[in-house]
Amino acid sequence: MVQRLFRAYFTDGVNVGGHDVLVGLAAEIGLDRAAAREALDSDAFDADADADVRQAGHLGITGVPFFVFDGQYAMSGAQPVEAFLSALDRTWKGKSATRA
Repeated sequence: MVQRLFRAYFTDGVNVGGHDVLVGLAAEIGLDRAAAREALDSDAFDADADADVRQAGHLGITGVPFFVFDGQYAMSGAQPVEAFLSALDRTWKGKSATRA
């Protein structure tokens, strides 16, 4: 869905702020149209979104893109592939060390 949203906004010039547009995009990628409409029209995911915003504030995130690995390692901004590989490697080594 993220890829479809990006393509709709950046390539197709679609205003992705409307529920009708979002429901249509969700249906395009195979999501249930009625479930997508219900999710958008309800407050079912408000607590999850609020928790994400609080976590971002605690981590000092002030911009996007921002990536958090295993809740411990963070990287801001667009980065080269090598930076992601390094972050993933550090994360993996950190998880392996805690299991030992």
